[in-house]
Amino acid sequence: MTLMFDMNSLWESFVLHSLKKFAPDQYLIKGKIKKTFWEADASLKVGMEPDIVIECEDQTFILDTKWKVLNGNRPSDDDLKQMYVYTKYFDSSYTAMVYPDDSVDTIKGAFRNERDNTKNYPCSLIKLKLPLVVSNFTAWQKDICTELLTHLRS
Repeated sequence: MTLMFDMNSLWESFVLHSLKKFAPDQYLIKGKIKKTFWEADASLKVGMEPDIVIECEDQTFILDTKWKVLNGNRPSDDDLKQMYVYTKYFDSSYTAMVYPDDSVDTIKGAFRNERDNTKNYPCSLIKLKLPLVVSNFTAWQKDICTELLTHLRS
């Protein structure tokens, strides 16, 4: 018997569970919130669903987990377009792609406003350390939660 793992789904579930388990009560953490994005008729609809939606006070934050290695700290065009649509459609205050890496790092960026070309839609790349050996699983989950929530507010 061969076991097949979808590493992207496992990474997404792990990050989501870490946030749900350790985020302070003022954060409402949701996974896979689906909204209809395109519709031809009642039976033909296309939806979008970011991996993680976080609500706190009057702000919405979108996180999309990516189980892949960045090419020179540059996300793919498709990933950027996906995050831009999430930003606009969910009226996100902050959007980020979350990658596993061998260290913790954040690359801050922003989408440009389509009308006046100003940078006013923050979208970052967040790299979370994926240790080779986990000696304290709970501490690692707490670190992930702390790291992500810190970036949402910065």
